[in-house]
Amino acid sequence: MNKKQNSSKNLISPHFLPVSRIRLSLLLLFCLGIILLFWRFSPVPSLITGGLILLGYLLVLFVLLPPYYRRYACFVGEKSLLIRKGLLIERRITIDYQKIQYCIISQGFFQKRFRVCSVWILMAGTFEIIRHVSAKDAHHIRRLIRSHIAEQEGSHD
Repeated sequence: MNKKQNSSKNLISPHFLPVSRIRLSLLLLFCLGIILLFWRFSPVPSLITGGLILLGYLLVLFVLLPPYYRRYACFVGEKSLLIRKGLLIERRITIDYQKIQYCIISQGFFQKRFRVCSVWILMAGTFEIIRHVSAKDAHHIRRLIRSHIAEQEGSHD
């Protein structure tokens, strides 16, 4: 990794936490709705299950998600991307531009609201997703990848 890559800024948006919290809240509402359906048939197991789901939700939301966000990073270099992620086991993934075959930018409903995107990087036999990148940075990554792909195809001709 060169010095320029290490000095570049982290491209993960600060909206990572709100978007993730909204998604988790919707999942919680869905689970609690299912529990309410079964409440008529067995209230005690439904109450225990609902309490466990709520406890797990609070654990993920306030204990696990903030440190995961602090460790999740993406840096753009001249020759490669560096993605760092993981909570208990940190993974550092270096992707050379020459290995990338395609790049897709996607936005879900809540991502549009917070003006962030997910960047899908497809390589031979595998892919990586960089979540919660600002739209400007996502298009910058895609332009870089496309220019390297065009360079690579031009050098093979």
